[in-house]
Amino acid sequence: MTGRIELRRPLSQERGGKYRYRQGAAQPSSPGDRGAEERIAQALSGHRQLLNQFRSRIRTLTAKRNEALVRALEDELAISAVANVIGETVPTVRRIALAFEEKPASGLSRDEHIDSLRKIRTELEAAAAAKEALEGEVGILIARAYQAGFTDETHLAGMAGISTESVHNRLRQHLGRPR
Repeated sequence: MTGRIELRRPLSQERGGKYRYRQGAAQPSSPGDRGAEERIAQALSGHRQLLNQFRSRIRTLTAKRNEALVRALEDELAISAVANVIGETVPTVRRIALAFEEKPASGLSRDEHIDSLRKIRTELEAAAAAKEALEGEVGILIARAYQAGFTDETHLAGMAGISTESVHNRLRQHLGRPR
């Protein structure tokens, strides 16, 4: 005996010392993956800004549509005609009109009002479609971020600019996991 005590390594270190994750959970990233995580975080941040811009544009166009709707009604355009042009129901148009104070008549013709409302409706539909497409991209980025190790749904929601429930639904949709 040399008087030296030999310590045995714990079993976990002999196997590599790694925590075994449950099936489906994200694996921890290696230092080489940090660049990918940063790119995903930057992409989510950029998409969050774009999403906020689209939301703002939609709010602006909706307000513009509502004001044009009220002006058209003040110039005695029929509620049913306005509802048909903007794609809303008559009760919805009536509710929007009642929410505004009376505005002075603009003096525009019926055709000018209809053209204005159609143009605003087209812009609003285009903005909504672009926002929807961007939300689809955000869903894909969220799934990639989850797979890269961002497993906190609240953190993902903050980075993406959407609700935690939306993150949960997008993860379920893109990863196919009932959670």
